[in-house]
Amino acid sequence: MKLLFSSFLFATTSSALPNSFSTLTATGGLIVPRANQLIPVVVGGPQDTFAPNSVVAALGDVIQFQFSNGNHTATQSTPEAPCTPLAGGINSGHIPFQDGQTDVGTFNMPVTSVAPMFIYCATGPHCQEGQIMIINPANAQQVVDFVKAAQGTTASVDSATISGGTAGKVTLGTAAFVPAPAKAAPGAAPPAAPAPAPSAPAA
Repeated sequence: MKLLFSSFLFATTSSALPNSFSTLTATGGLIVPRANQLIPVVVGGPQDTFAPNSVVAALGDVIQFQFSNGNHTATQSTPEAPCTPLAGGINSGHIPFQDGQTDVGTFNMPVTSVAPMFIYCATGPHCQEGQIMIINPANAQQVVDFVKAAQGTTASVDSATISGGTAGKVTLGTAAFVPAPAKAAPGAAPPAAPAPAPSAPAA
């Protein structure tokens, strides 16, 4: 009876552990921390977005912002001022991606808190167009509310201070996205129509 109760107590305790831990049944229920993760987030692209626009991260994980087509930032704000930088918050600065690049600008941000972190792009009207994301949102509705709050602002405020992470590069082949097709130069002539097929000789 004592053995049965002990097994039940252990099973109940294990199931109540937070998601950042794993139970290894093969080792008699040894509890070990899960490995830290590198979590890619694509900034920009054919549409001005963060993809994904919400992620769940644990302490020690690293969010790697990878900057796609255009010129974008990853800047921390608050729900009350969604398109204005938070004093002392993270900011990548503007990191462009141009047609023909073979590497991708990145900004690696270590996760030091599991509280929701609100991020926007400070380039032009991107924030008002909905280019925002939340790291560790409380729920899906919080993301919806943050988008709506950003769309209700009239201008984005840029930050002159780069902080909260480290800029770097990865090769395009290892990036988490495929860049949008190169745009034609302004005023460029459209491609010529294919030549008609030769007609068959008369019988």
